[in-house]
Amino acid sequence: MNKVVYTRLIGLLMVALLAACGDSVTETTTVYHNDDIAVLAAGDSLKNQTCDSSSIGELLYVTDSTELFLCNGKKWTSLKGERGKTGKTGKDGKKGDDGPKGDDGESLPGDKGLQGPKGDDGVAGTSCKIVSDKDGVVVIKCGDGEDADSVKMYKSICGSTPFDPEKASCVNGETFSCGGKPYNPLKEECVDGKAYSCNGKPFNPTKQLCDERDGQMYNFVKVGDNVWMAENLNYNYNVGSAKSMCYDDEPENCEKYGRLYTWSAAMDSAAKFSNDCKNCGFYSSAESSVKAGSDPMRGVCPEGWHMPSVGEWQDVVSASGKASGSAAPYFKSTTDWLVNEDVDGNGADEMGMNILPAGEFVTNKLRTEYQSLHEKTYFWTSLEMRDQDVSTVAFTAWLSYADTEFYVGSFLDNRHGKDQAISVRCVKNN
Repeated sequence: MNKVVYTRLIGLLMVALLAACGDSVTETTTVYHNDDIAVLAAGDSLKNQTCDSSSIGELLYVTDSTELFLCNGKKWTSLKGERGKTGKTGKDGKKGDDGPKGDDGESLPGDKGLQGPKGDDGVAGTSCKIVSDKDGVVVIKCGDGEDADSVKMYKSICGSTPFDPEKASCVNGETFSCGGKPYNPLKEECVDGKAYSCNGKPFNPTKQLCDERDGQMYNFVKVGDNVWMAENLNYNYNVGSAKSMCYDDEPENCEKYGRLYTWSAAMDSAAKFSNDCKNCGFYSSAESSVKAGSDPMRGVCPEGWHMPSVGEWQDVVSASGKASGSAAPYFKSTTDWLVNEDVDGNGADEMGMNILPAGEFVTNKLRTEYQSLHEKTYFWTSLEMRDQDVSTVAFTAWLSYADTEFYVGSFLDNRHGKDQAISVRCVKNN
């Protein structure tokens, strides 16, 4: 028998159905409650379904006739009730012989019998019907008006287990529920009873930033009093001369190290996202970059985040509890830095920022090339260096495989030409 298992939600339904199909009820009737209702698929025969003492109380829903049947231990009994068959006409009896004539009897009047008591009114049956059957949910309504009862049964199966599709989803044979609602763990992450997704992928907002501009996700970490991205930004910003690129023009390097940005791209000089640093690119004038260096400046960062100032980078170093000359190993990643016979450039990443040696893009009169991958990494700050009325240089924070110094500050050795391309880390707005 092809069956689909229905999960019983309330036992009241079976009592109501028995009352609908029986005679007048004057006594308490024992009703067998069943946890499941089996369904007989279209075309299957009821005669082939076992009904014996081990099946007493089982219910069977017949798809062809839309009827419910109850096993009484011997046979399946329709809860709908059937009209009885008309009895056959009896045959005429044989005429007997005439008996002898009897004597006339004495006529005596009989006593009038007592009037019998009036019978109780029968209990009206309750009519039940399926009012909805879609998306794996069957709704059955019994009765009418204020006294009507509605129940839901579910014929959705996940693997071999019935489930409520209004509260869970079935993914690869398993059910998943988040806060009492369906969710797909392949596309969402359940955090505190709520499902989160970023660009169709699971996303944890307590640990990750979802950049809604392109759907990329970034881990973040709290360092000192600020929350920092624990990965380099990889947003593709290319407007006019404001450029970003992948090291060696290889997309897989962007996936690992993030993009390299010129100053004008890092600071959003094209004002795609804010006017904080409009027209403050290479050779910017004092008038066009009057806000440059103020705090905070969004730049190319996602909404709610900003380009770090020199002071914020200095706070990062201070959070390690070490002087800048020995702080670098606390921030460097544990792999990918150059190791040779003289020095192991890898760090311990105790602060969780996972700083990788992303290298840089250099362009000047002598050369135009990518360099220092696995050896150094540089980050833009929001502070530019002004030379009279023109600014072609901005300050950076940087690390090298060759020593333990975390270089940061408004010093000459911490600056880069604005036409060079280096990495960006963003800080969350307080």
